[in-house]
Amino acid sequence: MKETDILRAELERLFDLEELLQLARDILGFELEQVGGTAAKASFAGALTAHCLEHDAVEALCDVLLATRDDVAPAVHEIRRTGFSLDPEIAPGEAFGPFTDLRKLGEGRLARSYTGDRGGVPHRIRILRHEATRDQRGVHRFMTVVRLAATIEHPGLPRGLEVGTIQGRVYVAHEHVAGLSLSEHLRDHGPLPVEEATALARAILEALSALHARRIAHGDVRPENVLVSRSSDGELAAVLLDVGSDRLRSRPRLDNGRTELFATVGSPRTVAPEQVRGLPSTPQSDLYSIGALLYEMLTGSPPFGTNAIEAAFGHVSQAPTPPSQAAPGRGIGPDLDAFVLRLLEKEPSRRPLDAEAALEAFAEVSRVRVPSRRTLRPEDVDTLVATLARTPTDEATALALESAAETPELAERIVGVLYTASNLLKDRSEHLEQRRSLLFRAARVAAAWPETRARAEEFYGKLLEIAQDDEIALRGLVELRRRLGKYEEAIEVLLARAERVGSGSEKAATFAEIGRIYLRDLDDKEQALVAFTQAFAEDPGRAEWSNEIQRLAGANLERWQEVLETLGEAAQNPELSPDQRVLLQKRVGKWWMERAHRPDL
Repeated sequence: MKETDILRAELERLFDLEELLQLARDILGFELEQVGGTAAKASFAGALTAHCLEHDAVEALCDVLLATRDDVAPAVHEIRRTGFSLDPEIAPGEAFGPFTDLRKLGEGRLARSYTGDRGGVPHRIRILRHEATRDQRGVHRFMTVVRLAATIEHPGLPRGLEVGTIQGRVYVAHEHVAGLSLSEHLRDHGPLPVEEATALARAILEALSALHARRIAHGDVRPENVLVSRSSDGELAAVLLDVGSDRLRSRPRLDNGRTELFATVGSPRTVAPEQVRGLPSTPQSDLYSIGALLYEMLTGSPPFGTNAIEAAFGHVSQAPTPPSQAAPGRGIGPDLDAFVLRLLEKEPSRRPLDAEAALEAFAEVSRVRVPSRRTLRPEDVDTLVATLARTPTDEATALALESAAETPELAERIVGVLYTASNLLKDRSEHLEQRRSLLFRAARVAAAWPETRARAEEFYGKLLEIAQDDEIALRGLVELRRRLGKYEEAIEVLLARAERVGSGSEKAATFAEIGRIYLRDLDDKEQALVAFTQAFAEDPGRAEWSNEIQRLAGANLERWQEVLETLGEAAQNPELSPDQRVLLQKRVGKWWMERAHRPDL
């Protein structure tokens, strides 16, 4: 292990044997007989390093070096900050205990996730990082919660859940669930239509209700922990993963050279105020997280952003903007606003008691929000059309018309009415938001039916003429063109966006979306690799993009050389922060050594 070699070499370089013995005995408090290797400096330096590793005293050893010597290697400072890399990645195709043919899915602050096979059944295997298992009290609580959750059968919870230890590493496994994480779904598609967002929130609440009935709080409800798929009839379904992760305690990792704030308490997008303050998870903290999830599904953005410090402050002390104001024109009614804001109350006692109580409140929202499409007779539609023609700013009428588009023929008529109403407001700047709302409704109705889908492209284009940086319209246009098979045109929209946003994380995310279109829709791995390389060059702190690069480049030396040439040039980009340039240079150096077989570089 590289870090142990560094520490051992520094001990040998900076101390003689007698000084090392005194350091171990008098400062670190070790019994020399237990350390061993006391006959010679080299053997004792190695034995001391190994002893510190075994007894979680590596940081203490670094403290001693830095306090007693002035010329300690910079790498020792890094080891003290980040610890040892005790989590070797499992190579593709290798086994882990009874699980064979492992393939990496991704990694997070607590664990790496893989797919694997056991007895012919595909599984997801989550292997915890060493740092997440240092607190044995937390590990025991975590494993107990997982075992309790494993006894609950519910379609919204994973099947075959188990937890254990293999080769000294704690793992959680369950039968593989097909689908994207909610985080990926939102990233790819933007905010969901109100009906889909509420249906998905209800499905997640039902899974939580099964946990809460056993007095188990999930503790870490976040978009990454919800898997989303579509059933054969097109309805969205959800499975809630990774119960109990909040019971673990992990050292904050470095993110773009800075320490993560949310190393132990959850995601900055969804964490409850009481969790930020260090209190344990409860069913009511789960409901706060559901409120934040539903907010993001409806509006496309978390209630307080993704910046960790700003989000923590917002969750604790700021009132969220009502969803209908954060995303005007999306049909979010006052009753749905009130429900989301109730879940996002700062004081837990003002939220519903548990998921079952939240579902009861949600049922009332569903009953009053939108009438069933099937209750509208033809003459009712005629009345709505006439009303909107007279009063194009009437939001309730526009919403009712949108809900009435239950056949392609009706959809075609309603699309025309909504578009005509939007044109009546074209030269009235005071009604710009109402005009945008009508165009969004027309686009959504048109996109729902193959017969009218081409017109939706026109409406999204009109919205982008009004505001070229309208993220909801842009995402709608990209998704529509993907559904129409116009993949190259979807990429053109994203390339234009990448040019417009300049540089940084937004540009990186845009290149990554281009990479996903090349990979998933066009099966063009070479162009996907180019796009993910550009994304990583703009934001080298994102592990998911480096994972894609490694997967796509594989063992192809030519591809690796192109990747590394691009990243080598990017490392000189003055628009990157010093921390980002260092991250990029380290990654380039590591890949030259490991992937491109160029140790001379």
